[in-house]
Amino acid sequence: VAALVSLRGRGLLQNRTGGIDPLLALAPLLLAIAVTLIVIRVYPYPVRAVGTVAQRTWGALGLLGAVRARSAIATLPLLALTLGAALAVSGTLLVDTVRDGQDEASWQRVGAEARVDSELDQAQEDALRATPGVDAVSGTFARGSVGLDFGTAGTTLTVIAVDSSYAAVVDSLPGSPSTASLRQLADNPTTGDAISILLDPATAQQLLGDDIAMYYGPEYVPIHVIGTTTVAPTGYVTGPFAYIDIDAIAKLMPDDFAAKTFLVSGAGADEAVSALPDDDVLTRSEWIDGRRGLALVAGVERTMLFAVVAVGLLAIVALVATVVSGARARGRALSLLRTLGMSPRLGWWLALAELAPLVLAAVLGGIAAGIAVVLVLAPSLGLDVLAGGTSIPAASFSPAVIIGLVVAALVLLLLGTVADVLVHRRDKLSEVLRVGETV
Repeated sequence: VAALVSLRGRGLLQNRTGGIDPLLALAPLLLAIAVTLIVIRVYPYPVRAVGTVAQRTWGALGLLGAVRARSAIATLPLLALTLGAALAVSGTLLVDTVRDGQDEASWQRVGAEARVDSELDQAQEDALRATPGVDAVSGTFARGSVGLDFGTAGTTLTVIAVDSSYAAVVDSLPGSPSTASLRQLADNPTTGDAISILLDPATAQQLLGDDIAMYYGPEYVPIHVIGTTTVAPTGYVTGPFAYIDIDAIAKLMPDDFAAKTFLVSGAGADEAVSALPDDDVLTRSEWIDGRRGLALVAGVERTMLFAVVAVGLLAIVALVATVVSGARARGRALSLLRTLGMSPRLGWWLALAELAPLVLAAVLGGIAAGIAVVLVLAPSLGLDVLAGGTSIPAASFSPAVIIGLVVAALVLLLLGTVADVLVHRRDKLSEVLRVGETV
């Protein structure tokens, strides 16, 4: 509890110490162990309930299987299996969370499928728009530290001059806010003698009226506020933001005024910008490859995957130990069944009755613990450093991870059952009973 509270309150990455607090670093493991302890306490009850039903409906095999399942409550194997499953689930989900966060961050850092940071002539613009698969191309010009004059007060912000295609580019971004006000700006670039402007909601709250002015470069420009927008390209430009029409402001500038940044959306964006100089172009695929190629990001991801493999081996060892520890008792029970005329080939039933509840409890407990680790601790693990976005990535709960764990558990259960059958295949009735001290 202390580790969880500290980690949620302070985060894993510390600014006041020389390293990482060991207590905080152990929080995921401690949470997994805590859930495992709960599983150990709860485990006997469903096993007994199933055993009660089995011994009444499935004859001698049901009775014997129920007895073996009840007596097979091994704390250490269950602890190892559950802990291994929990760390495997949490590690894989954290890797998925970082990768999903990198994909989201690429939209934030690039602003579209591709971004060109240079001036383009009309022929180059036309070539971009004519490329198959390109949905929209928008030319913009961002000027920072623009002063807004409210009359009695003022503020500075980044004013982005956009064209009529900017709203279409923003619409292509996943989870993008409403672009209705941007389209209104495209339809009404000026209001009388003033240039129409969109402000962010926080700045708009400071206004006493809609008619204000701004110091844009060398010009004192009258502007008229026609609305607000929450569109904020914070991944590559510093806010707060305001938007004006690029053609409207160009008419007031004494020098040539042209777009310096071009955003390209659509599946054909990479091909469209391929003919431009590499230094001027940034695509989402390039950004993701570069991010995942960083030593820190690749090293942490590799460590997480190695940890998943390591705990998988731990689970295998725990299951093998369980099979070996119960081999003599199962052999004795199987030999006694043979004296009653039952087939020795039914030994797989005893192994399955003993191992299945253990593996099932470990899988359920591991899934619960792994999801709890990601849900509770992911916001405090500094995953935004690995993702590279402007915010902490949302926790990812991929069904493929859960399905993979279940399939792996079934394979382990099958291998354990087969191994036990092979061990007892050559058992001799008299030797087993004598060794088992039953005669």
